[in-house]
Amino acid sequence: PRWLDARFAQLAERARALTSAGAPSDALAALEPLGLRQLGGAFAPVYELPVLSAHFCAALCAELRLFQASGLPQGRPNSMNRLGLLLAELGFAPLLDELVAAYVRPLAALLFPHAGGASLDSHRAFTVQYRPGADEALAPHYDNAELTLNVCIGSAREDGGGGAGFEGGELVFGGLNGGGGAPAARLAVEHGIGRAVLHLGAHMHQALPVTHGERINLVIWCRSEAHRRAHGCPLCGRTDQLLLGAAEPA
Repeated sequence: PRWLDARFAQLAERARALTSAGAPSDALAALEPLGLRQLGGAFAPVYELPVLSAHFCAALCAELRLFQASGLPQGRPNSMNRLGLLLAELGFAPLLDELVAAYVRPLAALLFPHAGGASLDSHRAFTVQYRPGADEALAPHYDNAELTLNVCIGSAREDGGGGAGFEGGELVFGGLNGGGGAPAARLAVEHGIGRAVLHLGAHMHQALPVTHGERINLVIWCRSEAHRRAHGCPLCGRTDQLLLGAAEPA
């Protein structure tokens, strides 16, 4: 599909083949030529990969601004961010269903087989916006998701040039939920337009302040009912009061 980075579709197809072959030990090396990188992390892997085309990122940012200016009711993206939109309110649910089922799930099955990667069956998708004087940063937190796909979609530079139109805003990863506290060494990840970070929802992370311009990201909390019933909520670990699918809170 033209809205995807062509390498992302190739990554999903190669991941399916590798999983069918029994996930050989050199599977990651087979994905690296297509743009996937495993970033350093002492507690759990964090992956960076190409997902969306630059054209689609620009078109999506334009659509978001039109909706924000429409005056229509707009839900808050989650309990921490004030700026952003729920993609289901814009009619993007079918597109995102395809994104998760056809592309994210095959990769997750290979890269996160013990975290429900192969059984992802629902999601909550939203955008977040960071800029000085508004939502500038985000405190350390976990996500209500088995896996999170976080894609930088903008914004474009004011001078019309390529690249990101913001400074700062790096993601910083710490330890795992229930792992006994944050580690001394942290992993910082910079953003690139159309590129994503794929990580465990239970992997503590935060967004550093944006010091110039505006950063817009598409965040997809990918969830697995089967994994959650067996292992509990990624936030609290409980299995006795689960709300599943569309009822799952932010």
